[in-house]
Amino acid sequence: MFEQENKGMNWDLLYNYMVFSKCGKMRKAASMLNISVSTLSRRMEKLESDLNMSLFRRNANGIAFTEEGYRLAEYCKLLDGSIAEISQAMRLTENNIRKVVRCSIVADIARYLIIPHLNEFYQNNPNILMEMDTSMQLVDLANEDWDLAVRFSRPERGALIVKRLGSTRIGLYRHQEMPFDPDKSVPFIGWHKKDADFLPNVLARQIENYTEVLRVSDFSEVILAMKDKVGIGFMPDYVAKQFPQFEYVDLPGTYRDVDIWMVVREASAKAPHVKQFMAFLNHLFSDFN
Repeated sequence: MFEQENKGMNWDLLYNYMVFSKCGKMRKAASMLNISVSTLSRRMEKLESDLNMSLFRRNANGIAFTEEGYRLAEYCKLLDGSIAEISQAMRLTENNIRKVVRCSIVADIARYLIIPHLNEFYQNNPNILMEMDTSMQLVDLANEDWDLAVRFSRPERGALIVKRLGSTRIGLYRHQEMPFDPDKSVPFIGWHKKDADFLPNVLARQIENYTEVLRVSDFSEVILAMKDKVGIGFMPDYVAKQFPQFEYVDLPGTYRDVDIWMVVREASAKAPHVKQFMAFLNHLFSDFN
């Protein structure tokens, strides 16, 4: 029986004994443990001393287990099995834990470029969960709990990794069935309460003789209004390609090429699941350069 003072067992010594009991030979066990035979022998003597019992009989033929030695070996078999079960359980747990990538993405980039390809991403990365913010608010990655952002503006400060994914053209489009005469008043879909330097507002000032017929606060409303031939509006070329009924309106000064940036917090960029999404974005935007 183990005595009360043996509760503080040295688990390194016990592991050495477990390997030795499985091998049955001192030299083979020492080789598996990558130590010398003399070191393993000293450790076994220390284990006997700690347990205050004899585990081996040493004779001319080598070393044999005592009754207590056999009993400890049986306990080691149970321990070895339990360790294997724990290891397997932890691997299953790791595989079943979904890693979250928190990202802030321009709404139309998310809607027309990223979300349509997410199924492909999930097939290759089933344990990653995407959490997207597609509001108009520009999040501060340096000071907020976000992993990355995809946006049209490049940040100027913070512990961030910044990469240009590509560029797109913001231009003027109309429904092909909508009557259009640039020499007459041009019906235009504007934006409600946007700053003067908001790009559609800047480009709209280049249109001569335009008349606002609608003001919206969300890009999806521009799409709906254009589908109903309410007026013309600005959109990125990757969005216009989704709607064959929309055609480009070539008016002087009414387009702008803008860069698309991927911005990642330095701390987040080291995480494997964030790296996977970064690689996905790089592949997705490979044709935008």
